[in-house]
Amino acid sequence: ENGHLRFTTVENAHARGICGSGFIDLFALLLDEGILDETGAFSEECDSLLFHHLEDDCFYLTPDIYLSQDDVRQFQLAKAAIAAGVEALLAHCGVGMDKVSRVFLAGGLGYYMSPASAARTGLLSPALLSRTQIVGNTALAGARLCLLEKDAQTALDALSRRTETVELSFSSVFSQAYIENMGFEEN
Repeated sequence: ENGHLRFTTVENAHARGICGSGFIDLFALLLDEGILDETGAFSEECDSLLFHHLEDDCFYLTPDIYLSQDDVRQFQLAKAAIAAGVEALLAHCGVGMDKVSRVFLAGGLGYYMSPASAARTGLLSPALLSRTQIVGNTALAGARLCLLEKDAQTALDALSRRTETVELSFSSVFSQAYIENMGFEEN
C-alpha cells in the first residue's frame, strides 16, 4: 500500500509466519511488482518500491519472516502439480476449460484465498477466474446434510458409485502440463 508492505495477523499478534492464503497473495504481489520474474527467480533490478525488501536471495516481510528462493521453487512445484492435475482431469473427461461452468474453492485455504491471486500465480487458470466461487467448509456442510437429510445420504451413495480414480502419474497430459505450468505468466 503506497509502496509499503502491509499485512495483518490473527488477533493482531506478533507475526510468526505466512499463512497459505497470504503466501499466494505474496507471490501475486511479487510477480506484479516485477520482483519475481516468469521463471521464479528474484529480479536483480526492478523499479518496485518494495525492492529494498530483497536481500541475499530472500524477500523479507519482517527481520525474521522471509520468502527464500527455495520457497519459490517449492511453490512452483505445488502449483504446477495442481494446474497440471486440472488439465489432465479435463483431458481425461474430454472437456475443455471453456466447458467448466463453476470452480469451487473450499476449506480453510479456499475460503481465505484470493481467486485473483491464485489466477495471477497460475495456481488457478485465469480462464476460470470469472467462474470461481468460494464455498467455505464443504466437508462440514456435507456431513451435516447427510446426518440431517435421508435423501442426501442416498444421493451421496449414488455419486460415490459413479466416481472413478484417475491416476495422474501415468498421464502424458499431466507430465507435459506439469512442465508447462512450472513458470509464471508475464503480466
